[in-house]
Amino acid sequence: MNQKQLKTFKRQVNKWRDYFGLLAWEITVSKDDFAEDVVAATNFDSHNRWARIRFNNEYTDDLTNKNLDGTAFHEVCELLLCDLRGMCEYGYSREMVDAEIHKVIRTLENIILK
Repeated sequence: MNQKQLKTFKRQVNKWRDYFGLLAWEITVSKDDFAEDVVAATNFDSHNRWARIRFNNEYTDDLTNKNLDGTAFHEVCELLLCDLRGMCEYGYSREMVDAEIHKVIRTLENIILK
């Protein structure tokens, strides 16, 4: 990934953050080397609303704007769903998980069905 592609990826991450209304999040984007075979990865602290999205420095296949956009979309969706992930991991009640699911659904309805 060259600097131009990294800038494009950052713009696309911000586009999806704005699209989903995740404006309370502080997101940093960087390149990194990975031991595993992934295109990108997201680390986050959902309580403090910060995230670090890292693009695999070793990934060079097919870095079109469309593929960068798809990867940005995927990683931002990780943030959209991170509270739900945490609730499931920590054994929250079915009612609380259901409320979180409906929060996500309402967000998508307000964006997509405007």
